Amino acid sequence: MDLQNKSVDYYAENGAKIGTEEINIIHQRRLIHKSVHVLVINSQEEIYIRKHHYLKKHYVGRWSCSVGAHIYKGDEPTQKAKLELASSLGLHTAVELLGRKRLSDAYENEMIYIFQTASNSVNLISTQETYEGSFTSVEMIKKLIENEETTPHLALAYEAYQEWKNSFKL
Repeated sequence: MDLQNKSVDYYAENGAKIGTEEINIIHQRRLIHKSVHVLVINSQEEIYIRKHHYLKKHYVGRWSCSVGAHIYKGDEPTQKAKLELASSLGLHTAVELLGRKRLSDAYENEMIYIFQTASNSVNLISTQETYEGSFTSVEMIKKLIENEETTPHLALAYEAYQEWKNSFKL
């Protein structure tokens, strides 16, 4: 099935569901929709990031989260995160919700569910959206964000990860 024809629920700013439409229409009309983004973190506290393929429509050549995907009609965020981890990186690991963030830019208008999982290795399966990936230190990710070399999704996921880590420093 062409992913541009997949149905996605769209929402009001307060999170109330308004209706369902094809993803290409959602983007054209800049309707608020949901996505999942997952950070894969290894035992050295490095995060696996991937570079958007040069054939992509948006965020070309920018670093992004380990996994990212729209939540289609009928999908539940946690299950969608696990499914995308398995299909994109070959991982069958537990996920933990770090938080939700709001993204609105020239390309996306999303409520993002940000998850983390633990693994010391990945097996990049899906290459349609990615041509490169590596485990990267949080310090380097911070520099990539400062230099605007990341997607806004990774910047928001990094922010959620730092907020989560800081919640343990009470």
